[in-house]
Amino acid sequence: MGAWNEGNFDIDDASDWVYSLEKSKGIDTLLAPINKINSSAEYLESPDCSEALAAAEVIAASLTGDSTVIPEDAGKWLQKKQVFWVRSQR
Repeated sequence: MGAWNEGNFDIDDASDWVYSLEKSKGIDTLLAPINKINSSAEYLESPDCSEALAAAEVIAASLTGDSTVIPEDAGKWLQKKQVFWVRSQR
């Protein structure tokens, strides 16, 4: 039975992507979905968009420092990798 709901992490493709993120060694898995949709001139498929939305949520959590809005496994990955970008001060 598949997962399908309105949340960015409530879809099988996004859940699978979080699992692969958790197992990744660098940030390539985090950036790959964003790069894929940015470089595509063709029709974007739902799985690619789901992964990109999940990646964007993780990146946003890293910018704000609030990992409560992403799955626990993704939050642990951020902490483990210390992938938190500093917001520029203006």
